[in-house]
Amino acid sequence: MLADGSWEQDVADRLTDRAGDAWEHLTRDRRRRNCKKLAQMARTILKAQDKIHQLAGELASQAAGVAGVCGAALDFTRELARRIPIGPVGAKLTAAARAIQIAGIALCLMNGRDLTRCECFIDLALAETKERVSQILETRLGKFAELARSGPAPFGAGPAVG
Repeated sequence: MLADGSWEQDVADRLTDRAGDAWEHLTRDRRRRNCKKLAQMARTILKAQDKIHQLAGELASQAAGVAGVCGAALDFTRELARRIPIGPVGAKLTAAARAIQIAGIALCLMNGRDLTRCECFIDLALAETKERVSQILETRLGKFAELARSGPAPFGAGPAVG
């Protein structure tokens, strides 16, 4: 799609389906700051999601405190509640933030701007890179931990050569 240039219309169609006339208005507005404003909006949505997690932890902590839970048990309750996914709301907030970032990237591309200066692209790339690196590290560390538990194979315990 990028090679033949048809991507612009496809993106415009999809974003118009999602945002109606607002996308058309955004593409007609030639201000360079639109990408920056979209990036700020996406960041705000993602920060709001973090605040919701913090609020859930605090509410659980207050409820546990009323029930007489204190000390380490209270800290555990707060952290557990803070880290539990907030279900469809969290997924929708993330999806909205990512869609806004994609719109910003599309604007930059349509206006021939360098993606290394596109705040939406930078934020998305950093978030996705952190996620992917985290997945790689978790996988590798899990394998190292498994190796450490089982220990090295005893000398001569390899397959018999015949």
